[in-house]
Amino acid sequence: MIKILGILGSPRIGGNNEVLLRKVLSHLNNARRKTQLIKLRDLDIAPCNSCNGCYNSARCVIKDDIEKVFKKIEDSDVIILGSPVFFLGVSAQTKILVDRSQPKWIEKYILKKTIGPSKTKKGIFISIRGGKGKEIFRCVEKPIRAFFDVHNIKYEKGIFLDGIDEKGAIMKNKKTIKNTIEEVARIIEDRRYGKTS
Repeated sequence: MIKILGILGSPRIGGNNEVLLRKVLSHLNNARRKTQLIKLRDLDIAPCNSCNGCYNSARCVIKDDIEKVFKKIEDSDVIILGSPVFFLGVSAQTKILVDRSQPKWIEKYILKKTIGPSKTKKGIFISIRGGKGKEIFRCVEKPIRAFFDVHNIKYEKGIFLDGIDEKGAIMKNKKTIKNTIEEVARIIEDRRYGKTS
């Protein structure tokens, strides 16, 4: 059984990222794959306060829902993270998730405690912006690559869609939805990307 975790970083209920991520997960869910969706906007996750409390223990001193998210990541084979572009970056909810991964960075690069996952985890990033031009996604992609790295997830691909702004506009792009679903499914199953089953 392949466990697939979708993490939605959009604050907008029913926004384009949410619609697309739900469609991808719905298509992937079958007898061989189990999918689950986490919406960061519904969780109690505070921003990192840069207290360095995690420096010696690799444990965050803030007690909220972040550990639940990290546990679900650890228990999954594939992580699909979705975030819209806000001011040349990821959403605030997504950035908090990235920043609160500092203890994982401490564990891996300072304390050298992380041995690595027992199996290859795959990471896929889906991002949508209203403006035209793919160059902006280079800025958005960098923190996501770092996030996947500290969680020992192999960053497989970024799927970047531009020119989709108005709420629900993704539904007018049936071909884009179909292509995204097919690309994600190919990454999960293709041996070139490593095997999860």
